[in-house]
Amino acid sequence: MYCSKCSLTFNEETRYCPTCGKSLNKSSEATIATRSDVATYSSSSLNKQYESLSDGEMLQSFVDSNRHYYLKKWHSAASPQKRAGWNWAAFFFGPLWLAYRKMNRQLAIYYAVVIAGFISVSLLRLINLAISTDSSAIWLMVGLIAVVLAAITFIMPFIFGMDANKWYYNHSQRHIRRLQSKSTDHHQLSLALTRTGGTSFLAAFFICILSTVLLIVWFVFDTAINGY
Repeated sequence: MYCSKCSLTFNEETRYCPTCGKSLNKSSEATIATRSDVATYSSSSLNKQYESLSDGEMLQSFVDSNRHYYLKKWHSAASPQKRAGWNWAAFFFGPLWLAYRKMNRQLAIYYAVVIAGFISVSLLRLINLAISTDSSAIWLMVGLIAVVLAAITFIMPFIFGMDANKWYYNHSQRHIRRLQSKSTDHHQLSLALTRTGGTSFLAAFFICILSTVLLIVWFVFDTAINGY
């Protein structure tokens, strides 16, 4: 069965598209296509991803919220693991979007870069205080790191916007392969995908609190240094 609205394929037993709810019966408006029909509609690489029910259902179960948007983005991309369109939510909210989509690995990398930059600046300033004299070399390094951090802050939203869908696709596929290797029962696999994937407002809220705490710590630390 082929959904002409979502461009996804399912097995013959599926009566309604799990993504949009469109009827897949032969008497309905939906177009029922064979595998060869789908091959002429989409690229060969995407056929390999969606040519079976399990592939389509697993992605839908994992993405859950707003799944139609992401499946459409990935299906329309020639190579979703490399580029899959622009994501405005990721552009505006960045790390909050990562937390909301449970992308902990990418979130850890983001905060590791940010925290490492602030720690580097702080250590250099402490070293400058320890030697009891202003060192032009140290202040130059502090300035360079500050410029790099400012550039990252400016560029990062555009990186998020351009690559978020690609990151999420690779993230989904990685977890799907991992969970698929652990379970052969379709129902249990679907439950595990929904539980592992989906979204988390709690995680996004936690990141808001964490970011606020880090800013406060940095402000207090910077004020203490300037007081010497």
